[in-house]
Amino acid sequence: MNRKTRARWTELLPVQAALAAKLGLNDSRIADRLGITPRTLAKWKSERPVLKQALELARANVDKGNREKFDQYLFQRLSLELQSLWRKLMFCKDHKSAREKAELALSGKKELLRQQLFVHAMIYTNFNASEAGRIVNVPARTHRDWKKNSPQFFDLLAEIEEHKRDFFEGALTDLVAAGDSAATVFANRTYNRNRGYGEKPMPDFAKQQSRTDSVVPIDELNLPIETKRQLLDAIRAFKARP
Repeated sequence: MNRKTRARWTELLPVQAALAAKLGLNDSRIADRLGITPRTLAKWKSERPVLKQALELARANVDKGNREKFDQYLFQRLSLELQSLWRKLMFCKDHKSAREKAELALSGKKELLRQQLFVHAMIYTNFNASEAGRIVNVPARTHRDWKKNSPQFFDLLAEIEEHKRDFFEGALTDLVAAGDSAATVFANRTYNRNRGYGEKPMPDFAKQQSRTDSVVPIDELNLPIETKRQLLDAIRAFKARP
């Protein structure tokens, strides 16, 4: 069963969605980060006003530069050769002969380099494979073949995911430092879950202690004599340990 079909609503979900919206993600990407389908997100938005309101408030106050910041963040992690090629592709992407110019810029380059640029174009176009393919001149059939047969292509996608996690973690830290309440709640309920900020109630240690301290006389247990003797011997041996 697909992971997204098992998603359940939680009180933390509106906070997670709002935080993603603050980072500039659209509904499709937010649904992906929450582990649900876009249809489920749309359904929850219509049925649960708190989710819709959280997204609207987050987007009303979102830093319009977040998307540009993320693109720049990833661009700086390209090699100098890739940065130079990407600038050329950006310069000619709206030209009527964009594909021909892209192919001229990439002529003679290794497949790995084209894959790296394609993955970067995917991020740039908000994971629009058709538009990314147009920028880097990668036909849909080539993209499908990479997904099926190229381990290095999967490694590139995994690397991008790590960069995204690093960026989001840094953005979360910035939001918390700025006093953003949604980000603060999210950070405490995830990073500080073991300190009592999680969704599950903390165990009642007082009750646990009272149960631990209560004494049950062995003589009153409905056990055979030999079993009682073995229990007593075990208790004595335990107490006698250094």
